[in-house]
Amino acid sequence: MSKKFWLASYELFPAEFRGWIRSFLQIQKACWRNSSITLETTKTNEFTYLKNGMYSSLFAIAVVSCLGEIPFSLLLVNLLKLNPSTSNIIHLVTILAAILTITSLIGDKRLMGKAVHTIENNILVLQLGARAKAKIPLCAIAQVALFDPRNMPLLGSNIGSIKITPFDSPNIILQLKPTIDQGNQIYFEEFSSIRPDIRTVYLYVDSPAKLLNALAAIESA
Repeated sequence: MSKKFWLASYELFPAEFRGWIRSFLQIQKACWRNSSITLETTKTNEFTYLKNGMYSSLFAIAVVSCLGEIPFSLLLVNLLKLNPSTSNIIHLVTILAAILTITSLIGDKRLMGKAVHTIENNILVLQLGARAKAKIPLCAIAQVALFDPRNMPLLGSNIGSIKITPFDSPNIILQLKPTIDQGNQIYFEEFSSIRPDIRTVYLYVDSPAKLLNALAAIESA
């Protein structure tokens, strides 16, 4: 079949699904080519999110768990005494799923390894690997404060919000103004899909006080 046919078929899928596929491919590419996202900025305006969090520890646990899942699954399938063809298919699927999970974990970590959140030209730039990115003019922020994770909305009640964190619970909440000037548009992207509806940002950074102080200093300048 022609390339045009496959492209036309691809366009039939929802935008969110196409965005997820693009992010997935970017993560896989990062695993095999050791690519990373880098931001050129001054040290004073960098806000890291991997140094103090749980992501690195959980990454190692997840990789070891995936490796351990392979022999365990093979043993379980053998105990079921299925016919050889079915057993071989299950073995293959199990191994491929484990490999794909591990490569996704490695690619995700590599993309986030050198990425940081920054403030550039009075714009808060958020970058979470291939998962999410945003550009928020400081004039569009109505309120910013420390956030208690216990106040996190229940699943399904967070319409108009986005959580930008590698794994840890958010420690900062940003409330955006309902409308802003056309010249200072907010930009959000989640798994390569544009999110124009965002008005609340739940954010994790290693040092929330540093970000709050930086925003306060710019506002009072």
